[in-house]
Amino acid sequence: MPKKPELLAPAGSIESFHAAFDAGADAVYLGLTDFNARLRARNFTVQTLSYLVAHAHGLKRKIYITLNILIKQSELEKAVHLLYQLEQIGVDGVIVQDLGIVGICRGFFPKLRLHASTQMSLHNSLGAASAQKMGVRRVVLARELTFKEIAAIRKNSGVELEVFVHGALCYSFSGMCMASSFLGGSSGNRGRCTQVCRRPFSRSGKKGHFFSPGDFCGLPFIEKFAEIGIDSLKIEGRMKSADYVSAVVGLYREALDAPGRIPDLMKKVDADLGRKKTSFFLDGVKNTGVIDPDGATGTGLLIGKITRVSGGEIEVYGEGTVGPGDLLRIQPQSGFEGQSVRVAGLSRDQGVYRLQLKDRIACAVGDDVYLSRLAAKSEDGKKRRAITQKPVPFKRYCDKVNTVLGAYRSKRDQNCGGAKPRLPRLLLKIDDARWLSIIESSDFDALILSLEKDDFKALFTDASWNNAWAHKSMLGFPPFIAEAEIGQWKNIVADAKKKGVYRAVCQNLGHPELCDSGMKIFADAMLWCFNGAAQKTLIEGGFSGFTYSTEDDYPNIAAASSTKAMAYLFAYIPLFVSRIRCALGSEEHLMDSFDNEFRTVEKHGLSYFLAQKPLCLFHKRKKLEDVGIWTFIIDLSFLSPDKELYSELISRYTEGTKVPESSMFNFKAGIK
Repeated sequence: MPKKPELLAPAGSIESFHAAFDAGADAVYLGLTDFNARLRARNFTVQTLSYLVAHAHGLKRKIYITLNILIKQSELEKAVHLLYQLEQIGVDGVIVQDLGIVGICRGFFPKLRLHASTQMSLHNSLGAASAQKMGVRRVVLARELTFKEIAAIRKNSGVELEVFVHGALCYSFSGMCMASSFLGGSSGNRGRCTQVCRRPFSRSGKKGHFFSPGDFCGLPFIEKFAEIGIDSLKIEGRMKSADYVSAVVGLYREALDAPGRIPDLMKKVDADLGRKKTSFFLDGVKNTGVIDPDGATGTGLLIGKITRVSGGEIEVYGEGTVGPGDLLRIQPQSGFEGQSVRVAGLSRDQGVYRLQLKDRIACAVGDDVYLSRLAAKSEDGKKRRAITQKPVPFKRYCDKVNTVLGAYRSKRDQNCGGAKPRLPRLLLKIDDARWLSIIESSDFDALILSLEKDDFKALFTDASWNNAWAHKSMLGFPPFIAEAEIGQWKNIVADAKKKGVYRAVCQNLGHPELCDSGMKIFADAMLWCFNGAAQKTLIEGGFSGFTYSTEDDYPNIAAASSTKAMAYLFAYIPLFVSRIRCALGSEEHLMDSFDNEFRTVEKHGLSYFLAQKPLCLFHKRKKLEDVGIWTFIIDLSFLSPDKELYSELISRYTEGTKVPESSMFNFKAGIK
């Protein structure tokens, strides 16, 4: 008999913590007041955690801490103290995204057991192997995988594997989304996602939720996951109520203990008051049944739309049953996060509810109203339970913090301190081979080829390309390489080396595993270098250089500046990178409720969502050079080859002038 997977539940509050264990969870994951991807959850203090760990260990259960965001250079000291506290308290694992935290734990806090967050976008056995080499004990796989792919990764990997089985889905791969950050600086990679994918968009006058997927339900696959040896099954929902946690954990506990009951249990999955359920890609990659563009996007049971607002009373026309004390969620038409409010009193007449709200909140005619929690259960969930175990004692401040920070402080080389600077280097990035007939070799120092698999094959048989471009070229990998594609990409790497291409640019931890020791590898922006510790971790891992994130801001870049770094000066930023085809076609143009313009593009078998305004920092080049950054990238991806456009971009780069109607992203305004 295969070993049962661990059942891992969310705990966004003390009520959910108890509900999870009462319902049969083997472990919970929770966030603290800093450094976690659900900063809007209630979360916990470290002092409270010291009691919870003692309580959980008394029950022979486990607690994992989500430290799964990107850490700024100025935040490293606080992070070091936190890691020191977690090591003393004896948490069972720390779920991380930032490679700097991986390096610091490996070097100074080896007792902490590291789990690679789904924010790392690990999606094949190469990524799992790379993470394991860095000291990671468990990999939380990307949600976008099929069961067949998960089984292959399990077969080809020795590291523990964790998979999501229930809860909300993001449209973009976790860790690849910059929509919230681009539209206001609130980064999903720093725990502040504003759920852009849930917002309505307009195309040719038609409005719809083109990027809003339903909720994930993997209940029918539970027995299969156990059979192939998956180590942990994760339920999403740190923003959800204790009622939700209790109901969903109970379902999955019963499914694990009595798989024959799964068909009956499937009839109960909608009791979580979530969105319409989908098995997502577990039974194969598909483009139907995941997104309903005309459907509602909020969580809970849709009651109807507001038809009148009068002080603390609203009228709602619709269906469903609402009672006094029930918790409602009012979802604004803009798509921004809705507010919750309790029902103080009500009456109903011919399908129209007149609801007196306990608190006055901002709402308007046309807003959707959802029932998100029932009154009776909600009151039960408020009952506090005493924890009798003594807390685990811990010291708050790490006495070796200066040693840790000194080991990972960003260091500049001879280009600084008054030494004569070297000339800037310019890299060009293309995703269309037709650019090769337009670009001029003398304009730049290296060429990143971010092409489709078949384009590489055609290029390598072109003698003229080999003579003109091979010596300047760097191989660029796509952000997602399915397990079945690994062999094809290894062949492309081998063919590239035969043509004299010995450099590669990686967007994922798995990409270096495609390259042998004879190739120089560089980290692209999606490997998220936000601090000196992340830089050093990459360099010690064999990278020759790294790239600053396009969503980073200047103060943080300057604080972590390095001459081993590259910086994008021009690019169309992928706000979403998804394996889900949105409810539109490729090259569709659309707008949000604030008249921001976007377009969709398909390449590498993926769907991209781009802002119409490109990032442009040509006029900030001197500022970057002043802090020792000398290698820059112009990214022509997502653009049709155009001689006039190319000439303009090279001229503006040389002159240091900004492209009209472009964006500086967070460079000046800052990233939250």
